[in-house]
Amino acid sequence: MLHHSLSEFQTALLEKGIQLPNSDISNEDKVGIDVFTTDGLEYVQHITIGTPGQEFAVWVNLNVQWLLIPSAKCLTPSCSGRKKFDPIKSYTYHDLSRTWGITIAGLRASGKFGSDVMKIGSNDDSHPYIWDFTFNLAEQLTLNDSAESEFDGILGLLFDYDNDSFIDNLVEKGELDRPIFTIRLDSRHSEDGKPAGAITYGTTDDEGCESAVDYLPLISPQIFEVLPYSFEIDGIAMGNFNSSDTYTVALNMGMWIQVYHDLANAMAEVAGAKALFSSKNLIVKKISRL
Repeated sequence: MLHHSLSEFQTALLEKGIQLPNSDISNEDKVGIDVFTTDGLEYVQHITIGTPGQEFAVWVNLNVQWLLIPSAKCLTPSCSGRKKFDPIKSYTYHDLSRTWGITIAGLRASGKFGSDVMKIGSNDDSHPYIWDFTFNLAEQLTLNDSAESEFDGILGLLFDYDNDSFIDNLVEKGELDRPIFTIRLDSRHSEDGKPAGAITYGTTDDEGCESAVDYLPLISPQIFEVLPYSFEIDGIAMGNFNSSDTYTVALNMGMWIQVYHDLANAMAEVAGAKALFSSKNLIVKKISRL
């Protein structure tokens, strides 16, 4: 659930007679935002930034924590063909006069921090805008081939311990009833343009989830060398295959299961699938349907 109150900045705009984007929502309204799929095997969600709103399709990623949007000033090849945010066209944009740089697997980017009104959803959606929202405006962007796909920016849903993240920003602004979000994913074989699931911010998805919700403690990446959103499971079972060993697993939005050779072979045999192995190590990269 999202909710909001007027800031001093909004009040100043109103006093000048400037029309404000909708930011009213009752605490009873649940904001479940549709997600869609791309040919590049990503799940994307729509984000609208600025006044008037500029809309972007952002890759939902559980391993990063920020909202990254290409700037109109970005001229690197990886920015070509993507929608870019133009601060000049938004009268609510504010340059925070701070720079940033990021290097992670498959991506290198740098630019400025900016602040503007932001809506999780498209221009046509009735969801409320969130004011004074900080995001990463990329003036340099380099993606490797595996990350080149049909998205404009990146929406990171990782909670961060040291820096403000997208989710922490929502929490600190009082936009969420609870510091949680629910991801429901449907079949990737949905019709073109049809939603392939939804993300509900600030509460559980009562429509997509069963009445009984279980909770598992996450393992802190700061304490152990594990991926974000990691937890322990007591075993793996598929068909007539069953392993009662304890495993540490990590959730992400990928389209595959990564396991060790022996598990991959057993699971693939039951599923009628083929296990594809990396030539560099003993970890299975994916299990794909034949």
